[in-house]
Amino acid sequence: MELELGKKIKALRTEQGLTLKELGQRANLSVGYISLVERGLTSISLTSLQSIAQALGVSSNELFQAPAGMSERVVRGYDLRVFRLNNSHYVYH
Repeated sequence: MELELGKKIKALRTEQGLTLKELGQRANLSVGYISLVERGLTSISLTSLQSIAQALGVSSNELFQAPAGMSERVVRGYDLRVFRLNNSHYVYH
């Protein structure tokens, strides 16, 4: 989950021509932290996710959407990936 989210953030950042430093300044987060998030090496809190989304000019929901052209697939219940964001009471599938 973290890797896919990080790739989406990096793709949006590079599409907008932003450096890690510029995104960090806009989101009020460190360059090192954003780099770890983009590489899927750390979890992200909802607060940080919202800050990054706002800095990129997108909604938090957009960061979770599948890329355009990606077809839907069937996933068996036992193969379903379950995750929870830091500081969240919700469990996502």
